[in-house]
Amino acid sequence: MASDRRLWLLGQKVFLGAVVFIVCVPYIPILIQSVGRKWFWPNVIPAEFTLEGWRYVFSSSVDTFGALWLTLAVALATTLLTILIGLPAGKVLGERSFRRKRAIEFLLLAPLIVPKMTIGLGLLVMFYRLRLAGTVIGVILAHLIPTTPYMIRVMASVFESLDSRAEEQARTLGATPLRAFVHITLPAIMPGIVAGSIFVFLISVNQFVLTFLVGGGHVVTLPILMFNFIGPGGGQNPAIGASMSLILTIPGLLFLIATERMVKEEFFSMTASTR
Repeated sequence: MASDRRLWLLGQKVFLGAVVFIVCVPYIPILIQSVGRKWFWPNVIPAEFTLEGWRYVFSSSVDTFGALWLTLAVALATTLLTILIGLPAGKVLGERSFRRKRAIEFLLLAPLIVPKMTIGLGLLVMFYRLRLAGTVIGVILAHLIPTTPYMIRVMASVFESLDSRAEEQARTLGATPLRAFVHITLPAIMPGIVAGSIFVFLISVNQFVLTFLVGGGHVVTLPILMFNFIGPGGGQNPAIGASMSLILTIPGLLFLIATERMVKEEFFSMTASTR
């Protein structure tokens, strides 16, 4: 029995190590590229190593951090708006049964099926008439198209498995609907909100096509700025593009760590309150 347990633990460690390796291995060539120069096939490592890419990223020649702050502002605004949209929509889809429910769910998930280029061109035509093209507000509204379905789907699944009797009991004891929702339902669905927010935030931070089409070059987020150095053209510089891509991963990691901590604190507070 002891040997079987050791084998089982060893297998778990090997599996976990393999997962970590698969997740982290794509960052290795990006990290090497950010400090390398003249890296051509079939060389395993670059012919030269330099920090010119990082120096340029942190120099005054390019507004890297201005683009980063704009990226974060757009992503946070998109996340908050998707929460406001996804909560009531997910509650209705998760708790109620009605005619054409499956058709409505399909329509809500349709933006995940339609190519982003098609969505972007349609939004661009409409936003030109509304004078939203080339504005931050227009970009935020465009980001809602591919992100809202994730939040609605997550919240619908949460409300499907949620026991609504606790909120009903609170209301029978005199709590208002808003007070019952804030003190009973909201803590219970908070992990779902956090999970949906992670999806939304990461999708918005890395969004290029919709930002490029709707922003029209006036809204320069970090993916737009990074494309200038990884796309074809005279400004192509893989080292700078790799450096910016590594910077772009930092907000997602910090957001993931912060939300995971929030979920744990919420869970432990709920556990303590039920004792």
